[in-house]
Amino acid sequence: MLISILIPTRERADYLAAAIESCLHVREDVEVIVSDNASEDHTESVVRSLRDSRLRYLNTGRRVSMRQNFDFGMAAAQGDYVICMGDDDAILPGQFPALVRILKAHQPTALSWVRLSYSWPIHGFGRRAGECRFERSKLFGTVTRIDTLPLREHLLNARYDWMRHQPAIYHGCVARRRLEAIKARTGAYFNGKIPDIYVAYDTLLDTREFHYVNHPFSINGNSPASTGNAHHAYDSSDPRSDPARRFVAEVERDPVQDVVPGHVPTLPMSFFSTLETVCRDLGRPEPMIDRLAWYRHILAATERNDARLWNATREALQAHAERTRTVDLLEQAEGSSRRRYRRPRKSILEVLRYGISKARSVRISMQDAGRNTAWTAARVVDHVIGDEYTASDDDIHRLWPAAKRRAVARSRSSASLSPAKDAQGRVSS
Repeated sequence: MLISILIPTRERADYLAAAIESCLHVREDVEVIVSDNASEDHTESVVRSLRDSRLRYLNTGRRVSMRQNFDFGMAAAQGDYVICMGDDDAILPGQFPALVRILKAHQPTALSWVRLSYSWPIHGFGRRAGECRFERSKLFGTVTRIDTLPLREHLLNARYDWMRHQPAIYHGCVARRRLEAIKARTGAYFNGKIPDIYVAYDTLLDTREFHYVNHPFSINGNSPASTGNAHHAYDSSDPRSDPARRFVAEVERDPVQDVVPGHVPTLPMSFFSTLETVCRDLGRPEPMIDRLAWYRHILAATERNDARLWNATREALQAHAERTRTVDLLEQAEGSSRRRYRRPRKSILEVLRYGISKARSVRISMQDAGRNTAWTAARVVDHVIGDEYTASDDDIHRLWPAAKRRAVARSRSSASLSPAKDAQGRVSS
């Protein structure tokens, strides 16, 4: 088994079916594992209705943390490489032959790729929902070997915006040998409350290289039900933030805890907490992390007019600073935290290239046959991109003009794509 596709899920059956459909249309050597975190909706019936020998349904039997659900599913995986995907995401089956060739040719520790973004067209969820943008700069690129040492320095010093590429198990894949090395050291495949970030940081700090390819093999789906939106898009009094509250309660019951206790729902705090945990698990000396820089970064990114969030962040940092004897650094950081985090400046050439790429891009609807889901998005994207990508140097010049013509033609036409057949030759709905 070359690739295991792991889909951790909980009570998102209405999105899950599209994610699984996209996976089952991959014709290469894959297995698809749905790890259900004791859902109370019709998740199991959705999975059971999609009959395929490569599809396996697992149920944790009780509510557990996200980390525990990831670990539960990973324990059943048999592939040499593992891809984790969200239940509102999609795989691009037409691009998988190229992915298989890349994995076999380079045998990377980890491979990440460019993401195409898609928002589910739910009422009130974004003006451009149900569409995808095609850009020349994000298609048909070659494979690049990435040295982890410069990225490691950026991470340890809170220069997060300097990190253009990272290892990824979400919209990327990680070799089983790397995940087994983590388990041998910690007792779990995923040892932090944010599982994918934990694997990314561990790979950065414990290996010398990973690979990146400037071409998509999956679609990053975004829906109102996602945990990220529950944490960051809604006020704490909004019922849609309920998944975030349950997430916190489940994290607190998890026997595996991050170095920084508690859960403050901001990305900088989550990244810092995960970094501290990885450094602990690797047995690295504490001076590795520039805590002054991280304290400044976290406080500068936290809105002071949100008193609840500011106080929770400050209390968590204070407790951590006392344990690590860095209270003086926290006080110094708080005195200068109003100074915003300095982002890297882009060169004039980079700005020009970005502008040209956007100007020449094409944004089109992902609707097909009256439906607009992550699965129809995968089909439309595969139709536009085609199946000739080889990861060679001349692909961008050879394939982009035709892809752009197909995208433009698609935007002007309401015609449906021909029925898709899964790997067993059956026509999908």
